[in-house]
Amino acid sequence: MFVCAGLLAACSGASGSAVVEIESVAEVSPSASVPALEGVAQTRGGVSLIAFERGLWLFGPTTSLQPDADGRVDRASAWSSTMDFDADDGLGPFEMATDAAGGPAEVLIKTAEELAFEAAGAELEPPARVRLEPLGAARQSLYGPVLVYYAKSRVDGGSGGSGGGAVGSSVAIWNAVELGAQRPVFDPAAPEPTLLFLAPEPAYGLAPTLVDGAVHVWACTDRQVEVPCTLASVPAGEAFERDAYRFWTGAGWSEAIDEAAPLFDGAERLSVHLNGFVDLWLAFYAKEGVAVVRSAPALTGPWSPELPVTELEPGAHSVLGHGELRREAGALEYLTYVRPSPEDPAVEELRLLELRLSPS
Repeated sequence: MFVCAGLLAACSGASGSAVVEIESVAEVSPSASVPALEGVAQTRGGVSLIAFERGLWLFGPTTSLQPDADGRVDRASAWSSTMDFDADDGLGPFEMATDAAGGPAEVLIKTAEELAFEAAGAELEPPARVRLEPLGAARQSLYGPVLVYYAKSRVDGGSGGSGGGAVGSSVAIWNAVELGAQRPVFDPAAPEPTLLFLAPEPAYGLAPTLVDGAVHVWACTDRQVEVPCTLASVPAGEAFERDAYRFWTGAGWSEAIDEAAPLFDGAERLSVHLNGFVDLWLAFYAKEGVAVVRSAPALTGPWSPELPVTELEPGAHSVLGHGELRREAGALEYLTYVRPSPEDPAVEELRLLELRLSPS
């Protein structure tokens, strides 16, 4: 990684969109990683928000350094929390949630049918697995419960790892920290009773944001050549009703999901939040070994060209912004990313970057 100064020029993009100016990028506490997941070898993600009077950090597929009491090292997700909201000197300590077997506690609770599927294929190689990966989380209202959007995928046991795949995406509700995120059943008679969107529909749920009583969520689908990102919106009180979602077409909102128009080429994991210091929406993600940012005056665009923030180490991934950590009225932004540890490349660590913005 390199530290940059004046890397992004304040200008207008080719589309006429406003481009954020970043004066400098520096690593916070260069000698220490963010200790969000103790005893973890590999993970993905790191979306965060403030809820239940603490900072919640949600991660995707996670592998532990040591087996739990059941002999497992893998989890579909994990989460931890901290009372530290000031990132200028690093973050921590964190309390990692654990389950009855002593491993990382998963964010989302599996249904009886999903547990039975895993049990039936537990002795196969690879074993059958249902993966519920958090995509993003946001408060349903200023002081309301947390909406946790997630993607469901499946590994069919004994398939040599080739069976299964994406199933769909949906939203869960987290009312109290000790309860975990509960997944509502929308249609008991459906093959996937807990899902709002079914593959091959886009997996809406990235970077949920509450704006004027509506939740806006993104879907960024890997098409190999590009990763088009589309936007959906739903009244916050109707987030569990599939028919209430509307999709941005480029000219307005439509009930038809297939009319959603890509707003930009992004990545399968990203963050999007409003920065009041520059009065722009900022989208952070990783692309081809570089942390990048796009900016826009509105969620619906126009979005700026993709601009580099900093080069990443080989193998680094999961670049995400953390809007709740902003300091100095938004002049300071914070990003995290996951990289292989220099001491042991088989073990990953979470790093923290501080960005200083110039006023627009």
